[in-house]
Amino acid sequence: MGDRPKDLNPYLIEHVRDALAHDPRVGELDVVVEIDGETVVLSGTVATADRQEAAADAVRDLLPNHHVRDETEVADFVEPTEVEHLP
Repeated sequence: MGDRPKDLNPYLIEHVRDALAHDPRVGELDVVVEIDGETVVLSGTVATADRQEAAADAVRDLLPNHHVRDETEVADFVEPTEVEHLP
């Protein structure tokens, strides 16, 4: 990410994380946020592709002068199978 050190402003990072947690389009608590100069990097796992897109959009809305690099992954949930109940 360049030669500049990461922005360790915990208030800005926490502000972004809080926005992602409370945005009704996103509602994700486990997104990792890093800021390197004018780039915001999102990583971690989100529940759906819609939430993945919404997280990047929410950060763009919050920090319009920053570039958002979305490295989040969509969780691969396995549908539960029918369980046979024993008597």
